[in-house]
Amino acid sequence: MLLLAPVTLLVVDGLLVGEVRGSAWVKPQKAPLGKVRFWEVGVGRVGRSIGPLSLAREDVPAGIFVSGRSEPSGEVMVSGRRPTVPRPVRTAVANATYRNVVAEWLAKNGKGLVASDVRVAFADLNGDGSQEVILTAGNLPNRQSLMESKSTDYSLVLLRHLRNGVAQERSLSFSRGGKNRLLYWNRLRAIADLNGDGSMEIVVSSDYYEGQSASVWSLRRGREAKLVENGAGV
Repeated sequence: MLLLAPVTLLVVDGLLVGEVRGSAWVKPQKAPLGKVRFWEVGVGRVGRSIGPLSLAREDVPAGIFVSGRSEPSGEVMVSGRRPTVPRPVRTAVANATYRNVVAEWLAKNGKGLVASDVRVAFADLNGDGSQEVILTAGNLPNRQSLMESKSTDYSLVLLRHLRNGVAQERSLSFSRGGKNRLLYWNRLRAIADLNGDGSMEIVVSSDYYEGQSASVWSLRRGREAKLVENGAGV
């Protein structure tokens, strides 16, 4: 049986992260009945149709997963109406200006850390004609590097936008390693209009050694807003 209603469900690496009820994002309380067809999404792109797939609640790790996909699959998927990218999204390796933005942020919030592997995405998230900048930085090559972290290890997803004509930076996810610290591998996973409201949402994943999580962000009235966050792990 297919789930016929155009319900917006967001799955990141197999985990059901959130769903849209009315106009609000909420954490999922139960697995949907029937099978669901999804669209693959990424940073400024909408890909192939996937499914139909079943979802079920699992105990270890605790969460609602796409059946057979509880291990990270590298996919971000959205159900319901086909997502869109209403305005261009451009990605690049950061130039000196944006490397300095990350370096200055780290000087205030991550003393001793160096701006590494800085990448940038440009997008007018809310259609106001102003380009927002999403920066990622860090020195974590993969999930395995989370096992034994050093104090110089980190990962960062940073949103830079204008508020009243002044550039503002907000960390969407930041984690630093070291003794007795749980280090997260933070990554920018998608920029697209997921729910058909005309604004593009940002999807960020934050994985740790024995678990995973993801969050959805938007820009509303010049302020960043976390719409939903969910995770699973031991």
